Amino acid sequence: FRMSCKAPPLRLQNRTSGVARAEGVAAAPPAMPTRAARRAPGGRVVVVAACSLVAVAVLSQVQKIAPSTETFVSPASSWALSGGRSGGAALRGATARAAAGETDSEASDGSFWGILRVMASGLVLCAALLGPPRLSGSLEHPGLTAGPEPALAGAYKGGSFALGSKVNKDPLSLLQYALPLEDLLGGKEKVQSIRALQADIEYVKSNVPVRLWDKASQGSSDAAKAVADPTSRKEILALVSADRKPQVEAILDKLQKDEIPKLVRGIEKGASSSMGTVKDEEAFVSLGENTKACQELIGQIEELMIPAGYTTTVPAEFSNLPRLSGRADIEVTLKRPEGSTEKKYQKDEATFPEAVFTIRVDGWSSPVTAGNFVDLVDKGFYNKMTIQRSDGFIIQTGDPGAAQKNGYIPAGETKVRKVPLEVGYIGRKDPLYSETVDEAGLVGRPVRIPFAVDGTIAQARVEFDNDSGSSQVFMFLFESDMTPAGKNLLDGRYGSFGYTVGGNVFLRQIKEGDIILSMKVTNGLDRLVRP
Repeated sequence: FRMSCKAPPLRLQNRTSGVARAEGVAAAPPAMPTRAARRAPGGRVVVVAACSLVAVAVLSQVQKIAPSTETFVSPASSWALSGGRSGGAALRGATARAAAGETDSEASDGSFWGILRVMASGLVLCAALLGPPRLSGSLEHPGLTAGPEPALAGAYKGGSFALGSKVNKDPLSLLQYALPLEDLLGGKEKVQSIRALQADIEYVKSNVPVRLWDKASQGSSDAAKAVADPTSRKEILALVSADRKPQVEAILDKLQKDEIPKLVRGIEKGASSSMGTVKDEEAFVSLGENTKACQELIGQIEELMIPAGYTTTVPAEFSNLPRLSGRADIEVTLKRPEGSTEKKYQKDEATFPEAVFTIRVDGWSSPVTAGNFVDLVDKGFYNKMTIQRSDGFIIQTGDPGAAQKNGYIPAGETKVRKVPLEVGYIGRKDPLYSETVDEAGLVGRPVRIPFAVDGTIAQARVEFDNDSGSSQVFMFLFESDMTPAGKNLLDGRYGSFGYTVGGNVFLRQIKEGDIILSMKVTNGLDRLVRP
């Protein structure tokens, strides 16, 4: 990536170069080609298709006999594994089988299947060599291959992405899976009750938009049983300290008596209405609000399971920087500049003079990066600043100008306060500092905050200086063709530290030059630790 440039912001026709805000300071990653690219027509398509089908068929047989090494599944993948059960039900069954020492299939001696793998790989290689370039036209990238569609790119499996199922693009879900519950509380089996309840609600949420009411009903039924079941409640309460049990019991009661019954009624209303009617739309809207409310409550329970005072280890060399011990919410309000010809912000069929959205930052995954951002927000650093880049791939701000050396200079000092590259990884208690995923040899290791959804917020930095971040941040706009979740070039190379969890509808309406009326911390400021 080209991350710095002495010239003013560039706009190149082929959209392959990064945009620097000022000398020596990085913008966010370079812009990427968009869906406007067209797949090139070409000869030998039949040959490619035939080779690919044979390869897939062979690989699928190999896949069927491979012993299962991962039993903790999300609702995105559990449907195929469960033969029709909801996400939570499949999770409970898989965990029980694992505890009993069972696998989903028998192992083979490997020799015969090894030969088939080699044959399949050869067929895939032939297909790649015979096939035409995937992209053509104005992109001028004949060798660039478009990524798979979201349904084929992968599924979030307890912190990792698995081929063959859907991508998790739900920021609330991703934040829940980012919590180190499995690491802190004794493994996946210990937390399977709360994770299964989470999966049940996500299963409802995934089926409502496509009006699969039977499946949505099944998910709500499983969730209702889970919060009412004494054994399940006991398992959940066992994971929180004694002083927090009353809070968790109150949340479970609210789910049981209020929120999940609302889900059931909403699903019944949707199932009894015709597609496209007012009644159908009302059911869809109310269910969206209800599922989010359930997710938020379950997320509160999961956060209460994190031991009080838990922090990740920050290297001594960064002890002079603000640190966030937990999570915080930031409300952002934007408006168009005076004289702008851009349309007003829109939501549903209404227009608004201002766009308001909420960012949730995660100090458990990235304590220094999140702490630096919350500290600057609380100081009013971003207020009245403009959006300095918005190109359909990145929304960026935070550059105060050359007079301030393009970063934040604390009062009474002359140097810019810099923060290190900080990336939290699944399976690691502490984040990785000052090294990219490539430099650390961790390519393929899933990060806690993946660049998987619109509104992923991350720290901008200079291209060849990992520890050069300061005040400039960017929000990523997910493009499945160019940056498939779990396979993109951003995970582990930029310090992502949170997601937009409210007002996401406005993100793709934000334009360069829009003014930040205010950024304010609405929750979690008490978790900020200043040096």
